[in-house]
Amino acid sequence: MFAARLEDRSFSREVIMAALNIDKAALSKMLSVVRAIPIELIEAIGAAPEVGRRRWMEFAEKLPKAKVELQAVLASLSADNSSDQRFQQAAGALLSLPKIARQEPRTNLWGARDKSVSVSVKATAKKAIVTYEAKDGPTFAAYITGRLDDLYEAFRKSQKPSTGD
Repeated sequence: MFAARLEDRSFSREVIMAALNIDKAALSKMLSVVRAIPIELIEAIGAAPEVGRRRWMEFAEKLPKAKVELQAVLASLSADNSSDQRFQQAAGALLSLPKIARQEPRTNLWGARDKSVSVSVKATAKKAIVTYEAKDGPTFAAYITGRLDDLYEAFRKSQKPSTGD
């Protein structure tokens, strides 16, 4: 954390490396761990001197993938334990706490009355997958694709608030 605080105060990496007597790779690893783990969690765990850099790095890699609530991990830590024990508790909490529910994609369906084409749109918060099926599916997809510039422009205009002019 000391290295990150120095960097936040605009010290150059060369100065930080000299102050800590470490090389560029070690500094980069240190900073990546501090940036990946919420500061509240690092402070709640403490120094954990017996844990070692490698286990902190593994913890930092697993934390975002675990998708657990930070407050639940913090609540699982006991202030009566040593910082090394709190690290073990936090690492164990990643495995034992319930995962944050992943939002299932929603699917919208549309079909032509004559059933010559059907369209399904599977959407999440960050992406959408459009599938064209049936006899006219591929040609309808090509038709839409050929008009994407115009469709997107119309979409953008529809998103702008009306000024009344």
